[in-house]
Amino acid sequence: MRLTYVENEPGNYSFDEDDKLLPGWSQSGDNQIIYLGLLVALIIGLSWGCSGALSGNDAIDDIAETAGIGNIDLSDVERDYGIRARLSGDSTAVLTGTVATQALKDQAEDDALDVDGITKVDNRLRIADGEDDEEEVAIEVGDLQGAVNKFGITGTVDGDQAILTGFVGTAQESASAEVEALRVEGINSVSNLLVILEPLAESALESAGAREVEPTSADGTQITASGYVDDEAQRAAAIAAVAGIDGVSGSVIDELVVLDADVLASLDGVGVSGVSVTVVDGVATLTGEVPDEATRAAAIDAAMVPGIVEVIDQMTLPAEPEPEPEPEPEGTDTRDELNALFEANPIQFNTGSAEIKAESFAILDQAVELLANTDAALEVQGYTDKTGNAASNQTLSEQRAEAVLTYLVANGASSGQLTSNGYGPTEQFGAGDSPEALAANRRVRFELA
Repeated sequence: MRLTYVENEPGNYSFDEDDKLLPGWSQSGDNQIIYLGLLVALIIGLSWGCSGALSGNDAIDDIAETAGIGNIDLSDVERDYGIRARLSGDSTAVLTGTVATQALKDQAEDDALDVDGITKVDNRLRIADGEDDEEEVAIEVGDLQGAVNKFGITGTVDGDQAILTGFVGTAQESASAEVEALRVEGINSVSNLLVILEPLAESALESAGAREVEPTSADGTQITASGYVDDEAQRAAAIAAVAGIDGVSGSVIDELVVLDADVLASLDGVGVSGVSVTVVDGVATLTGEVPDEATRAAAIDAAMVPGIVEVIDQMTLPAEPEPEPEPEPEGTDTRDELNALFEANPIQFNTGSAEIKAESFAILDQAVELLANTDAALEVQGYTDKTGNAASNQTLSEQRAEAVLTYLVANGASSGQLTSNGYGPTEQFGAGDSPEALAANRRVRFELA
């Protein structure tokens, strides 16, 4: 290279254009070589940083998006420097990956601070030629357990992969644990072997007969059981089923609604008592006695508490009382005794006549004695069979009734107590034309007047 001194301009030199790599550039040929070397190193460093920042940090973005973490746009910083920039908390940018120089690391931090909403930068960028790079990565991986301790789980390392084992309450906790693991420097992927307790608890409750178990909730590994059960026995079985799940800790928080007790409380609230409740699969059966239809309707309405799908009414009303028998009219007993006497010993008359045969006088005398037992008015009734002339039979029945009345009064019965009437031919005491039926219809009997 030839250097030419310019006269009268101390400290100024010109460079021969033949020595330059890029003619027309004001820099000397040697300086051009230095600058171009730095440019090549920068390109190589950026390529290395891009490839090294993809797997683990891409996973963080995916999980963070699922868990609802971060809304500030750091994409320009990522693109400009070939690094990963993510949001931690509300306003902290976390920079990970590799850059070629300390100057680029510092510039990336400044650019991140310029992003709207960022107030702090956690700069974890590595420099490509940094001598302590391997030691820093080992320290970050060693912090894995500390990062996931708050979830009550175990974190182990296999190469650059975090392995998470243990129990968490919800899918949200599981996703958050993955994010925290991937934030550890040096971790590029996560094997999530965590057992999520919430769906296991819901399945256990349903298997025990509980219904509408959502939202069953989990706080860490403690479970709150909610939903509907039919009775106290089903409630105890459901709680025992949840408590028996591997990984559940502490006492299960019981927020189950026991339906038969709930229905009874509702019935009591509307003043219905004496009704029993049985609940099976959400169907309430009401049994017992209620005083009236209004109470029955109120009980059915009250039984439809939340969780009850149907009400079966087996309630009864009080039985109607038997009506008090009408008192027998006075003289009923005497009438019945007279008719029984005449039924066993029919009064005999001469054929076609109202003349009483002597053989019936003794029976009529007994009738006088029975009439002395009552002051009730009685009618002496006469009947004939259906043979012969109907008009003649009507007259004959009247005459025979009158003949009996006359005898009874003549022998001591009160004349004001008795009346007589004839009812003519009949078949009411014997049907047909047999001698027995005809004889049965020829009679004298008594009825209350």
